[in-house]
Amino acid sequence: MSMPRSVGRWVTLVAALAVTVPVVASSAPVGASPTSGAAGSPTEVNVSNDPAHRYGEPEIAIDPKNPNHLVYAVLTMGTTYACQRANRPACQGVNTAYAPQPRGLIDDVPAFSQVRVYVSLDRGKTWRRSADVPAFPPGHTDLVERGDPLITAGPDGTFYLAWDDIHFANLPTTIIRDAGIAVSKSTDGGRTWSKPVLTGTPVDRPFFAADLSTGMIYETSTGALGANSKADQNLPPSPIGGPGNDRWLVASRDGRHWSDPKPFGGVAAFPPGTFVSAARGVFATAFATTNAGLCGGRASCTVFQTTTDAAATWSRHVLPVAAGSTSAPLVAADPSTSGHFAVAGLNPTGTQFVVYQTRDAGTTWTGPTIVAEDATKTHFHPWLTYSPTGVLGLMWQTNVTRGPTASGGLPAVPPREAAGEVADQAAGPPSPYNVWAATSDDGGATFNAPLQISKAESPAPQEFLPFGVGDDFSFLSLSGSYAFIAWADYRPGDRSAFFSAVKLSTFKANATSR
Repeated sequence: MSMPRSVGRWVTLVAALAVTVPVVASSAPVGASPTSGAAGSPTEVNVSNDPAHRYGEPEIAIDPKNPNHLVYAVLTMGTTYACQRANRPACQGVNTAYAPQPRGLIDDVPAFSQVRVYVSLDRGKTWRRSADVPAFPPGHTDLVERGDPLITAGPDGTFYLAWDDIHFANLPTTIIRDAGIAVSKSTDGGRTWSKPVLTGTPVDRPFFAADLSTGMIYETSTGALGANSKADQNLPPSPIGGPGNDRWLVASRDGRHWSDPKPFGGVAAFPPGTFVSAARGVFATAFATTNAGLCGGRASCTVFQTTTDAAATWSRHVLPVAAGSTSAPLVAADPSTSGHFAVAGLNPTGTQFVVYQTRDAGTTWTGPTIVAEDATKTHFHPWLTYSPTGVLGLMWQTNVTRGPTASGGLPAVPPREAAGEVADQAAGPPSPYNVWAATSDDGGATFNAPLQISKAESPAPQEFLPFGVGDDFSFLSLSGSYAFIAWADYRPGDRSAFFSAVKLSTFKANATSR
């Protein structure tokens, strides 16, 4: 379930290596009319167009059989500015083991936390809301709240949607009584969805990785097996970050029958290997660890690991970066070339991205390449992915008024976030922000100049405690010709689900114009 945090700040000291620096089912369409500037410039669409709810954590899946066919999944919360101003009980705070939370969650107000799906058949120019997703797997009627949506597509055009399915309770060590990761699939392009099933992995920050060459769909999430994975309230509750926690992997070819959960290895600081990717029969992730055995005797290091058998066995390699990583690196697998992967993360001040690539599945690495549009500002909510033809894309958000922290590192954060995920707005007052992206045509060795995606600054988000829940990341998907970008934006008056489409050729043109 989404807590007030950001998944994805990988803090690492850049090693003394060669550096390349670039120029720094509804019956009617929903979503505002797209805006555009010069030919080829980013479009911008408010997909949700719904001021009565607060949206966040969007993801986009592309139909491999039709790149104009997109499905957009997003979390919607009952907590809004209007609800808070009206002093409605559901939007008031209640103290919990994980800091204050909206009472609507803790009291399990039906659909207070919901997943919505939108479909576009014209490359994101217009969107229609999908039929409501089934509320819970058969036999689990108590799972009334949802969080952390994720979506992907298989090679045959089937879409797979998943989410945290939860029954909340204000317990001494946790806020979840029982839960599980629910998965539903659509064989009609995202218009309707099947009855969900549980994958068997525990609730907290699930992600998909689809291998289009094999048809295998992977799902991973963090926590301890038990009440939080089997949706069984008779099992002992599993505090997030407590004993037995790890990152778990399951695999499926049909979205209904999943392999037994297998751990990432318990070798990393919690949570290990948040970001994942898969291509050409190989699943990959990376993590920071203080395991000296894995680090060749060093106190800490960053490890890249792969599996070809759904985590029955792992192959591990240390990345050539200096010690200091404390969170999850971004990982991308190139579907066009076997053994080709990229790993990226933020430097200690959160102001620049460092990108490495390997062409032999982690044995050797080149980099880092440094990417940033403004190295005086802090960056957050990044995403990294390859296109079907091997173009590497990176997107992120930039705090407009916030520079690096005075210490040169991350600020102190509550224990929940310090376990491996850092609240994106922890460093002082929240800042307005904008959205950027850059692409690389050589796998990550060099990048075209960053391009601003958002048409204007988003107002600053609400303070991350107690009501900033529900927006852990932004998202990027690449087709053969376009970059599709999703993020949450406060310009409409509350947090809304935004989308942009940009021709990949526009990034090349941007490079030559600077």
